[in-house]
Amino acid sequence: MKQKIKRSVWACLLTVLLIGGVIAGEKKMRPYLFMQMEAETIQALNEEIAFIIQDLNIPNDLFLDQSLDVAKTNALLAEALHLLNENIKKEQLIAGIPIGNFVPMTFFHSKGTKISFTMHRNEKIQGTISFQTESLGINNVLIRVTLDIVLHGELYLGFYHHPFTYHQQLPLAAELFMGEVPSVFPYGA
Repeated sequence: MKQKIKRSVWACLLTVLLIGGVIAGEKKMRPYLFMQMEAETIQALNEEIAFIIQDLNIPNDLFLDQSLDVAKTNALLAEALHLLNENIKKEQLIAGIPIGNFVPMTFFHSKGTKISFTMHRNEKIQGTISFQTESLGINNVLIRVTLDIVLHGELYLGFYHHPFTYHQQLPLAAELFMGEVPSVFPYGA
């Protein structure tokens, strides 16, 4: 009877130590896990957005006489945001992270059971179109049109969640405007 009680006490003590070790290790590992989750989510979103943007119809006459056609630019923005909001699900499962990624030995990298997590989009994807101009020598200007995308969401892993913001700039169009080079410079001799 005494031996049975001793075994029960040792089993309870071992169980408590094991659970305590798992909780302590999990608290220490959680920041690294969330960083890895963000990296995996960014990679998955980049691939998905690149695939979606391929279907975007960018008009050839976006530039009018050294300026942008605002109506076509706004229509392009509306079409891009509609495609993105339609194709990126509100809640989606991102591929899991192998447990071996958290072991500091290269041999275990990408091996072991995968920890799967979910990305939940909080709102619609927001975006703006921005323009950058760059001077390229005398009377030459390069105009770039980019789509700036912002997505706010949460990453869920079991009972834990982590806020997540995705920001990406996608180049849509570029045009080089070449002016005439003057034959006389008024600033020099």
